[in-house]
Amino acid sequence: MHDPAPASPPTRVTRGLAAAEEPILEAFARYFYLTAEQLRRLLYGQGSLRYAQDRLKSLMEAGYLLGVERPPSRHGKAARIYILHTPGRNLVLQMGYVVPPRYRPSEETTKSYRHWDHVVAAVDCLIAFELLTRAIPGVQLVRMLNERQLKLPRWTTTVRVPHRHPATGVVRTVSDRVQPDGFVDLHLRRGAETHQECYYLEADNGTEYQVKWREKVRALVAFAGGAHRQTFGSEPIMVPVIATPGVQRAEQLRSWTEAELTALGAHQDAELFVFAGADPASLTPWELFCSPIWRMPFRPAPFPLIADLEVGHG
Repeated sequence: MHDPAPASPPTRVTRGLAAAEEPILEAFARYFYLTAEQLRRLLYGQGSLRYAQDRLKSLMEAGYLLGVERPPSRHGKAARIYILHTPGRNLVLQMGYVVPPRYRPSEETTKSYRHWDHVVAAVDCLIAFELLTRAIPGVQLVRMLNERQLKLPRWTTTVRVPHRHPATGVVRTVSDRVQPDGFVDLHLRRGAETHQECYYLEADNGTEYQVKWREKVRALVAFAGGAHRQTFGSEPIMVPVIATPGVQRAEQLRSWTEAELTALGAHQDAELFVFAGADPASLTPWELFCSPIWRMPFRPAPFPLIADLEVGHG
């Protein structure tokens, strides 16, 4: 079911915010972009999609949100995606949330379907982490940053990496920026101890080619060498790569990563990367993170991303 036809948002709010709508704007403060289905998963139960659609439509008509009609993809028409309109952004700032300072809602309407597919996939992954922490008391979400927040200078890290010219083979050192699709800092209670696990999320929709992916691997290896501590103050670090097209794509990315780690002489960094071929919107958080669907470079045996939890998943 698709969202109803779009309406032009007013230039100023037409009514006050209802108490039941505050959690919706708080969700946008955390994720910035949301579809009706994603909002349903976050705040409502099964069978509540129409309710979520109506809530979002009402907030759009009141001027708090902007609804963007995504360009059709190869799968057909895509569900509308909502973002904070300027009055909504100002309101969440008053609530104490941090949102990017440069903000032009009109720019969102010109982006491609591939951009939006990637945005939706990254948000799906972050939602799964949040829902996991709600379901399991032993998992605490300490900090989460979305893709847009990670583009702010405060969270952007520049690293020096080797670059091999494809024609001549000459290697030189260049600067590259590390900007993951999401950052999650979890505290996991295991017995009497609490462990910190930090994830630098990569959501893949099958559109990145090998050369570009291997450049990203080089940058992440350099980032994990210590630069991440300066930016995030976190230790340890892991890069979960969720390939939404499925296992075959995840295995392709894993193979490319193995090739680059071999070229770098960095087999010791294999534990930095883990791969799963899955749709994060179709699996429960327990299935996604706590079941053995993840694989590491040079290690074909699957394992759970998060293991040894003492509580059940309900």
